Amino acid sequence: MLFCNNETQAADQLRRLERLTDRVYVALQPHDQRFDDCNVSVVLRSDHVLIVDAPTDHEFIQQLVTDLKILTDLPVRYLVNTHWHGDHTQGNATFRNLLGDQLTIIGHRSLIEDVPTRAAQDFNDRIARLEAQIPLAKQQLEKGLSLSGRALSLQEQADQQDAIANTETWLANNRDVVFLGPTLGYEQQLVLGDDTVPVHLIHVAAHTRGDTLVVVPGENLLIAGDVIDEVPFAGHGFPRAWLQALNKIQNEIKPTTIVPGHGAPVELKEIAPLIHYFESLVNQVSSGIAGGASLDELRSAVNVDESRKRLVGDDPRAQRFFDAVLPEAIERAYQEITEG
Repeated sequence: MLFCNNETQAADQLRRLERLTDRVYVALQPHDQRFDDCNVSVVLRSDHVLIVDAPTDHEFIQQLVTDLKILTDLPVRYLVNTHWHGDHTQGNATFRNLLGDQLTIIGHRSLIEDVPTRAAQDFNDRIARLEAQIPLAKQQLEKGLSLSGRALSLQEQADQQDAIANTETWLANNRDVVFLGPTLGYEQQLVLGDDTVPVHLIHVAAHTRGDTLVVVPGENLLIAGDVIDEVPFAGHGFPRAWLQALNKIQNEIKPTTIVPGHGAPVELKEIAPLIHYFESLVNQVSSGIAGGASLDELRSAVNVDESRKRLVGDDPRAQRFFDAVLPEAIERAYQEITEG
């Protein structure tokens, strides 16, 4: 296959809201598409609705807004971005267009800069990459080959043709995307007061420099964004600080239920493999630096096979992603420790 991201997602696979607690609803990605776009959470408060995260799927957002009107008469007042990555912020402008100026978009203050710059640049790079790949993919497909030159079966050729067509449609629908950053930034913590359903926004540097933990104390619930992820991507992150954030979740916040940025909700005890991974990674990198090891030496020496097994099991796609992003995690840990 050529493309595996949400540009190939079929319209009939749109997600719908599911009740998680008395006050919280979630729209989860299907398991086999959990890396393609973010989960969305909805908190029903005393006089308004709060939404957490804004995915790339514009059609889904339109359906979500329609479903909310059926679910409740309360207006949507807040949209919280858990971090700047495009799969959590690209839909900001769509939500604003549908809901109007009554919508306040909230995120850590760094997102005011990072969404319209870093997220937009990542998106533009993706557009350019796909536009460059399509002509090559078509040429290879005429020869019955994949982009890498592997011979494709007749079924794979048909699948590849569909993937190319879906990607061309996705490109046509997404060339004019506007990245809208938060309209309200906060520094370390923001409490959205409500006698019935208080919500606490807590800043941590983990997956990115501007992660937000959304805590709903009355529901014993944490909406964690990508701070909780079965296959953590640390390419823009801070592994040592990430470990501190996980310990804060485990020892201070202590939620009963956690909604991650991708994948199904988990119980607190289920983040143990993630903590094990970052403990192992940070400890090995720290020890290596203390012993005079270079970054290149650490890339070869760090062994997190046990964490890999505990996190991704036998899932081939998750295994490939884990292996692909591990070198960046080692590099980020090295930089974080050596640069103080």
